[in-house]
Amino acid sequence: MTDETNKVTRHQTVPEDLRASEIRNRLFESARNGILIVDADSHKITDVNPFMVEFLGYSPDEFLGKELWEIGLFKDKEECMHCKMIRGDEGAWTQLEHYIKEHTEAEFSHGMCEPCAKKMYPEVFEKLRLRGDKKE
Repeated sequence: MTDETNKVTRHQTVPEDLRASEIRNRLFESARNGILIVDADSHKITDVNPFMVEFLGYSPDEFLGKELWEIGLFKDKEECMHCKMIRGDEGAWTQLEHYIKEHTEAEFSHGMCEPCAKKMYPEVFEKLRLRGDKKE
């Protein structure tokens, strides 16, 4: 592809990307479920939607930069620094996801972050990465 063709292709996808971003933002802001965005590496909260602010009665600043176990349901809970299990109310260790399901109405969908995909499925990750490069 020529540089001009690449510029046109990239230019055409910008409005689509912007539109998708705007839709995600509106859904995040208007959801009637609490949503926290947590950085996978640092485990710190990077964003919180208005419903969660209202639900727990904290200001957004009281969420941002904290880890899940530092707020509300998880305050004063002990987390294993290796496997990320949490010590439950009766003192038993349990998966964080299980603890959340037991104590809230939260539901989980599952995906895989890039670092884990690369580590667990390196051949598949490389093929998908190469396929993505060809589209650009």
